[in-house]
Amino acid sequence: MAIRALIDRGKGHEAAFDRADCIDAAASSATSLTQDAPFGDLCENALEAADHDSGPNAADLAMGGMNHQLSGFRLNLASTDIRAHWLLLAAVVARFAEHAERVRERILLALPAPADDGGYRLAQALQFLPQKVVAPHALLLAAHPHWAVRSLSAILWAGHTEAPVQLGSLLARDPDVRVRRILATEVAKRTDLRSSAVAMLLAVDPRHSVRRLLTDFGASR
Repeated sequence: MAIRALIDRGKGHEAAFDRADCIDAAASSATSLTQDAPFGDLCENALEAADHDSGPNAADLAMGGMNHQLSGFRLNLASTDIRAHWLLLAAVVARFAEHAERVRERILLALPAPADDGGYRLAQALQFLPQKVVAPHALLLAAHPHWAVRSLSAILWAGHTEAPVQLGSLLARDPDVRVRRILATEVAKRTDLRSSAVAMLLAVDPRHSVRRLLTDFGASR
């Protein structure tokens, strides 16, 4: 009942700034429910909401005038596009393979144009889906402009033995050090040939924080 109440508030058009927070709270609450909990049509409802950009509500429009370039006091709010938040909820409550595949396809369609932190939310959502559902798309994720999505690609590549070593080499040269740190953490756990090949590239990374992840993990084994 609490989750449904949060979803209803997230769908509401009343003057409220916390629509995204309500959807995130519903997703957070849903993670604590057991596998056999009666989710009913929550996944379907979340996917339906994600298919429609509700746009700014009355509260968003009222605050929009506070970001004028000539204003003495400027306030820049987060994006009013909350579709990524709905997809995160859909991924959390996807309890069946059919739902997981539908959520994956919807997220992949949304990836080309995430709004603000949308890329981070979508990467979060994909992590709630079974790895076997997402892993075949590691190459697509590696080409995304958001670092969090490429970091997920690094995790998937390391855990998916059929992924080409060339993809790992590409991620080892990623311009964002956060991606390279994630990759270093993953390959340090493994001893297969392709992981070792990528580890050799990371061992000469210009950032000490990346190189240290390889040596620290190796020393702890």
